[in-house]
Amino acid sequence: SRPFVLYDEGSDLRVVGSTFSYLGSDRSSAYGVNWRRSTGAASRSVFHHNFFGAYTYQAHGVVFRGNTFRDNAVYGLDPHTGSTRLVVEDNRAFHNRVHGIVFSEDVTDGTIRGNRSYENGDNGIVIDERSDRNTVSGNLAERNGRDGIVLLGSSGNLVRGNIVRGNRVGIRVNLRSGGNRVQHNEVAGNRIGIELYGGAY
Repeated sequence: SRPFVLYDEGSDLRVVGSTFSYLGSDRSSAYGVNWRRSTGAASRSVFHHNFFGAYTYQAHGVVFRGNTFRDNAVYGLDPHTGSTRLVVEDNRAFHNRVHGIVFSEDVTDGTIRGNRSYENGDNGIVIDERSDRNTVSGNLAERNGRDGIVLLGSSGNLVRGNIVRGNRVGIRVNLRSGGNRVQHNEVAGNRIGIELYGGAY
């Protein structure tokens, strides 16, 4: 197993102009660079060839701004499990094996704004499993192996003013996602533009 960085239990990790590479493995909270029940920020930094580029668990108010998440084994950036009020702004996520940016399991009241997520193996930006009341705005999601922006079992999100092109499905909403608003997006050159199914409303 590879080394990893973990800030835990009320700590505050602030990363500026740094590179984190070849970290992490498939052990809980050992995925790469991890904010666990903590806060902080990362700016102008590069996360590459980690298991996950960066990961949060029950973190609050972490700001990811101007970073690059590339060539990670699974996800680029994975805020997870009860993380709240995160800001993910002006980052690039590309060449990650699965998703570029993914909010999963009760990740709420966050902002994903002005990012470029492209050429990832699966989807560009994913909001998953009760990740509610997030704003996804002004992002570019293009040429991903599967879909551009995906909402799965999550509600009350706003998807506005994004450019989504050259994916399998541009914007996909399923798994009983409700009350989401999809407004003023430019969706072009995808095999399917916008797709709702599986009890989404």
